[in-house]
Amino acid sequence: MATIITERDRNLCGVLGEMKWMDGARAERLLPGRAGAEVRSALDRLTKGQRQLFRKERWMSRRGMEPAYCLTDAGHQEACQLLERELEPPPREFN
Repeated sequence: MATIITERDRNLCGVLGEMKWMDGARAERLLPGRAGAEVRSALDRLTKGQRQLFRKERWMSRRGMEPAYCLTDAGHQEACQLLERELEPPPREFN
């Protein structure tokens, strides 16, 4: 079964390609009008399946351990195609 990549998915890849990583709160600000649970569900969907675009990590914030997202190699390719230029590769691990 082929994974469908929506325009919103590609746009999120482009944003994440520029930002390098984002947490759920930043994603919610990028998708106004959507409930927090809906945004988290969309992000989690991008970390699963045959063609994962995002990788979910954990990082320490002032609020404690929180999920954060960065691009996979497939997501990096989508971001480069969308932005029509080469981007720095995604981080291999969070510091």
